[in-house]
Amino acid sequence: MRIKEIEIDGYSFTDVDGLTWHSGKFWMNDKEVKRVYNNGSIALLLYGCQKKSIKKLRKTAVKCKIKIYTEPLPF
Repeated sequence: MRIKEIEIDGYSFTDVDGLTWHSGKFWMNDKEVKRVYNNGSIALLLYGCQKKSIKKLRKTAVKCKIKIYTEPLPF
């Protein structure tokens, strides 16, 4: 079994630990983050009921390289 390493461009956010954006989606600790509509604007639903506005997150975005490890299919 050979594990493959892929490196992609993405963004991390300085005010929320573990939150990244890549492949067109937001991820928190390798789990996809749910988008919600908060009074007409889009927000992210983080820890339980905590919401973060995407407009505020743009101000703290930092470009980075993200490594993804994949395993081959069993067939």
